[in-house]
Amino acid sequence: MKKLIGIIIIIIFPMLSKATNGIKSEFQIKTDNDFFVPFGNTDKYYTFGQKFFFRRRIENRNRLFIGLDRLFKAEGSSKIIEFELGQEAYTPSNFSNNDFSQYDRPFAGWLYFGSYISTITDKKIIKIGVEIGVVGPSSFAGKVQNYIHEKISNKVLQGWMYQVQDRVGINVKAAYYKPVFSRKYVDFTFENNLSIGSEEVFYQGGGKIRIGRFNPISSSIAYNTSISGKKFEPEFFIDFSSNVKLVAYNATLQQSEGSNILYLNKEVNNLLTVYSVSINYNSRHFGANYSYHVRGGDLISLGPHRYGSINLFFRC
Repeated sequence: MKKLIGIIIIIIFPMLSKATNGIKSEFQIKTDNDFFVPFGNTDKYYTFGQKFFFRRRIENRNRLFIGLDRLFKAEGSSKIIEFELGQEAYTPSNFSNNDFSQYDRPFAGWLYFGSYISTITDKKIIKIGVEIGVVGPSSFAGKVQNYIHEKISNKVLQGWMYQVQDRVGINVKAAYYKPVFSRKYVDFTFENNLSIGSEEVFYQGGGKIRIGRFNPISSSIAYNTSISGKKFEPEFFIDFSSNVKLVAYNATLQQSEGSNILYLNKEVNNLLTVYSVSINYNSRHFGANYSYHVRGGDLISLGPHRYGSINLFFRC
């Protein structure tokens, strides 16, 4: 019997190892909602988001990828290509008011498709990409929210008829992450995110602390790099992030003349603080996390807003 068990172990372990090394694809489902905050006020400001991701590790033999390595000084890096389909909805807190001119924020939706590529090493991650989508009724954010409300509470938000007008948006996105401190059960990573486009223009910078059992940033659920091919171990940790966001333009608030609601630049909050805490679990084929977010108001007159995020990851 012992010999039989030994033979099984000798046969199975290499097969598992080979299967593990062969994982190159990841599917992610993400949902944001202020309903996920215990004892919080719901249906205001950033009220919900639903996003779907597909990622695939790719080889470095392509001349373009070799050129990126040289440009970013990241020879021997892993590459992950990513596609995203997302929808976001924004509502005022006083949406029951019949006078839309009194709303503390306009109704708005953003429906978009994104494509990105990440260059990954143990010392840094560089991510670049582009998003294209539409702000306004064609985002179907109002229809989705009212459909859900009608099914759950038989209540719809009439204010969606006053949402910002249709407008096509294109954003170029870039991100840079670099660990600056690392010990066995705690580390700190410097984070930078930039968006330049017709839907939003901002820079967000800060850092993230991870505490627990985690992989380097090159193979962690925290940075969507679990399929990079780098050394991987199961993860279970909490993380805390603190960022400052400098906002130059936000199409869900600021639009061309003719919109029902137009907020002037002086009314927009150009300096936001963004905080979050997350609990993360990650295995080879499956991962999940919950995040609690607190961010400053989009307008100077608005207070902080809280919402929660749930992420599920499936790999093969």
